[in-house]
Amino acid sequence: MQPFSASVEERAPRCYAVTLTGEIDLSVTGHLEAELAPMIVPDVLVAIDLSQVTFMDSSGLHLLNRLSKLAKLAGARFWLCAPSTEVRRVFELVGADYFLEILDDMQSAFTEN
Repeated sequence: MQPFSASVEERAPRCYAVTLTGEIDLSVTGHLEAELAPMIVPDVLVAIDLSQVTFMDSSGLHLLNRLSKLAKLAGARFWLCAPSTEVRRVFELVGADYFLEILDDMQSAFTEN
């Protein structure tokens, strides 16, 4: 089991790359929401790198959906990037590509900016 961690890097003004590692479950979603929600303001880009996430339960999916909705209301861009095989499987099971912005890699988030 890989412990959860999150790191934030400002790649350009108002453009943030957030790398998540480990398991996203109920035990971390409150902390993660407290860290990410304040970043979502008008005209900001938040790209979430999911390539190192080894597990995500429904609470993690729920959190990403809430943050995505918050971004739409705020006029921000909130993109999920490079989901790991485990996360992609969760996304496919629930049809997440219909309600979440999912990119194949992190670089796409910043070149489409």
